[in-house]
Amino acid sequence: MKINPKDLNYDEKTLESLGVIPFTLRKDSLDGEYVISWTTSPRFFANTDLDSSKKRVNYVFENVKKVGIDEMVMPDQPKDCEVCHEITYEEVLDSYRTDLAYKEGTLWNVEKKYDAVFMTRETHYRVMEDMGRSISLVFPAADCAIVRLYDKKNDVIGITHSDIQRTSRNIVSDMVKYMREHFGSNPEDIVVFVGAFAQTGMVWDKYPPFASEKPEVWNGYIKQVDDTHYEVLYGDRLYDQLIESGLSPDNIYFDPDNTVKNDNYFSNNRVKLSNDRDGRNLFGITFDSLPVFESVENDGAKTRFK
Repeated sequence: MKINPKDLNYDEKTLESLGVIPFTLRKDSLDGEYVISWTTSPRFFANTDLDSSKKRVNYVFENVKKVGIDEMVMPDQPKDCEVCHEITYEEVLDSYRTDLAYKEGTLWNVEKKYDAVFMTRETHYRVMEDMGRSISLVFPAADCAIVRLYDKKNDVIGITHSDIQRTSRNIVSDMVKYMREHFGSNPEDIVVFVGAFAQTGMVWDKYPPFASEKPEVWNGYIKQVDDTHYEVLYGDRLYDQLIESGLSPDNIYFDPDNTVKNDNYFSNNRVKLSNDRDGRNLFGITFDSLPVFESVENDGAKTRFK
């Protein structure tokens, strides 16, 4: 990277100075239980007893509520979807009136056909006041980069899943453009929180096809390790896209943890050679206070999590 991004840490003083709460639920966030795992396919799911999508969604919600998360909204990212979308108060109100939301008590399964979603502090607080629910924007991931943006002047948060495909499309540039046009944001006022993810350690046993298809994006970001292996400089590519989008280096925070190298995180790259099952970590951002959970060792202790 041309300039090292700041380390994203989760101590209370730092978070209060930022004005929003980016958070991560790793697989060890709740002692003895998987907090978040893949909710649509059993392929990498850690618990093979959860043989249906409904069981897996229920499992996720039961566990995230144990750590204090009340309500979640995520962009579904289907093919050929709208790229950016603001979640409005009226949309949330209409969603809660649906039979599905009434039955399941959540917005999770309401259609959200977007690559990235945004929410203002005004919407967040109106929902809290009128509906008694605190909304977090979330996305589950293993090694992919979850990018969370915050415009500190216009009080807007946003989230996306910038996997290899969307990094090839430079989705962060689309998000910054949307924030400029839709909210009147100045890129220099936008703070970004990324990861943890596979900043390094994403190795292919051939030259990655996506890099051949988009040489204008990936030239200089594929490192040959030996005669047959290539490492994707994923963190470098994403960081440079943020800089190219007009963000200040002072406002770019990368989690220093690497999902491939840290066993406290789910990681596809770490388990794929062993044909093992794995899950997903949950990344989110909210305007509310930092979620807490009761310590297993001491029921009276409030423990902040990463």
